[in-house]
Amino acid sequence: MYALLHRALIFAVVLVGATLSTLSQEVGLVSGRVTDERGVPLKGALVTLSGPRIQGSQEATTDRDGRYWFPAVPGNQPLTMKAATPGRTSLLYVGYESRRSTAVGVDFTLRPPGEHEILALIEADVPYHQIALEGAVSTMPGHVSTLMVKDTGPETVRLLTARLDLKPSVVLAIGDVAARLARRHIQDVPVVYSMVPAPMDADLIAANLCGVPLNGGFDRQIEHLRHLMPEARRIGTIYDPHRMGRTFREAKQIAGAAGMDLVAAHLHRSHRAHGEDPMGIRAALDELAARQVDAIVLMLDPRTMDGDGFEQVTRFAQRHDIVLAVPDASMVMPGRIFSFVPGFWDLGAYAGTIVRRIVEGKANPSQVGMSYPDRETPGGTTTRLQARSFREVLPAGDTAGRVRIAREE
Repeated sequence: MYALLHRALIFAVVLVGATLSTLSQEVGLVSGRVTDERGVPLKGALVTLSGPRIQGSQEATTDRDGRYWFPAVPGNQPLTMKAATPGRTSLLYVGYESRRSTAVGVDFTLRPPGEHEILALIEADVPYHQIALEGAVSTMPGHVSTLMVKDTGPETVRLLTARLDLKPSVVLAIGDVAARLARRHIQDVPVVYSMVPAPMDADLIAANLCGVPLNGGFDRQIEHLRHLMPEARRIGTIYDPHRMGRTFREAKQIAGAAGMDLVAAHLHRSHRAHGEDPMGIRAALDELAARQVDAIVLMLDPRTMDGDGFEQVTRFAQRHDIVLAVPDASMVMPGRIFSFVPGFWDLGAYAGTIVRRIVEGKANPSQVGMSYPDRETPGGTTTRLQARSFREVLPAGDTAGRVRIAREE
């Protein structure tokens, strides 16, 4: 009997030890510092942590060095963390991933009310990205610094990391490359993207990510086309299916609901010609001519549409006397070429209002998601943009380098 009890006791001890060991492997440590904009520790700041596997929320208060600890956080779950202290603007981080048996560091920089640091990542070599930045700056609060990006390589990542060490309140990513860079390397700071041709195709989905697509408002464009051309039944467009497949299907569904058929001529990188038609646009337009489209809706992508390509499209529309719907007033030319949706400056300004809502604590990225303005931003921006020509707005003729960057993505 004694031997039996002894063996049972040993088994129980081993079982408890194994259970404690397993539990220790299931949780991790989350810690960090809370400081002001000068790096001075903020004592007594309240840090709140929540996640899917945490009942309610956990709270910690910073010590005299501004440090806090959460010693037993269930691993492998997305975390929402907030730091707050009187006299400072609170800061919310969404998207950190807790880890089993590993420490995760999350630092906060709390600034005085109304003082916000915004980092703008802007893709180089696309003029209309700069126009969008101008619009965003007109509606964003605080100080804005910019970082020009051409790729997502190691040197760009190093420069981004150095900027993130300054703990911006929000990051604004303008352009496809900038948004992909932010998606890969920013997990805590809220990110608002703008001027991305097809966010869904680019997989720009994360808890700390939201923004404004470049191509949108298809219901508005189709509505205007029906008003201008009640007899129109077939609408054409040109796009790269590897980059904008989902966006095209969305537009096609909207057109179908309005009794129209949206048809497309594809631009494949492998099929592009040399010489006079480097992007394959002329061949795509010939395909649309054969399909006898009544109008064209331009889905813009700097990888496939530059100034030379757009000039081909406008000549095609004029030659065949069909309506061409373009995304910005600067691209409107004499004839049947119209812009029915908010332009580049307007889309940037709308992204700036999203940034403002986030830094003011009125919204977080997961609540915003992908958003498109319901109407044009007030302020007479259409008149302002009519002074520009499409040659000043669209990328220059040589797009080979930008296509290479996109392929690396």
